[in-house]
Amino acid sequence: MINPANTLREQERVTIVENVYYPKMKFLITLVCTAFVIQTAFPQNRDKFFAFDASWQNVKMNKAYYLVRVRKNAEKDFLISTYLAGGPCIMQEKFKDDSGTVRNGNSRYYHSNGYLDSVGNFTNNLADGQFDYFDLVGRFSSKKWYSNGIMIRDSLFDRQPTDSTEVQKVGTGETVATFKGGPNDWMRFLSRNLKSPEGATTSSMNGVVNLIFVVDEKGKVLNPEIFKSAEYSMDEETLRLIRSSPDWVPASKDGVPIKSYKRQSVSFQIH
Repeated sequence: MINPANTLREQERVTIVENVYYPKMKFLITLVCTAFVIQTAFPQNRDKFFAFDASWQNVKMNKAYYLVRVRKNAEKDFLISTYLAGGPCIMQEKFKDDSGTVRNGNSRYYHSNGYLDSVGNFTNNLADGQFDYFDLVGRFSSKKWYSNGIMIRDSLFDRQPTDSTEVQKVGTGETVATFKGGPNDWMRFLSRNLKSPEGATTSSMNGVVNLIFVVDEKGKVLNPEIFKSAEYSMDEETLRLIRSSPDWVPASKDGVPIKSYKRQSVSFQIH
């Protein structure tokens, strides 16, 4: 497998503000050893895990500084995710091969504090199309457009407020997507379905995972993506939770259902 430290990347830098959910429960997780947890808590045949020290030398899982997961997708490509052990994601890239030599597809890069840094597409190792960039607190800062690895256009944006009380603007004749039953039922759904994140890489940690997802024209929840990473197992549990959501009432414009984006945060306290 390719050393992720050698992976070339674009330095890129969005925000959307909505609900923050803090479950009242506290999770109790007892770890025997990290290697055992990694091998048993994620029994997915399509996943392989690798551990590296701070110098990117292979080590046992309980000595890991970096944790790398290789996942074979249904599309027959490979998603390689690199995490700080016990910390947030660093990068998540799609490749044609499991050795990570031909980057091909959507790739995401994260700041050291877990916020999304940049996202864009590669075709045969060359940046291709639009890249979005975000600052250290998740504010959208710029876009760049590439063709065959060459930047062809650049656009800067004024920084936007990130106050969590900011209300989504709705135009005339528009409605936003809503969970069937309303916000209170959405909070109940999250509370009842959130599970202890299996395989947490430390026995005591807190973190907030923030993700963005699509509510399509039929109200289906699609394509959840991590916007602020906390730690591998917490990220995975938040993705699982949102993917399990029942249908929503879709957003609409002039009475016609339309695709829209939502953002949700989940806070974990693991002791």
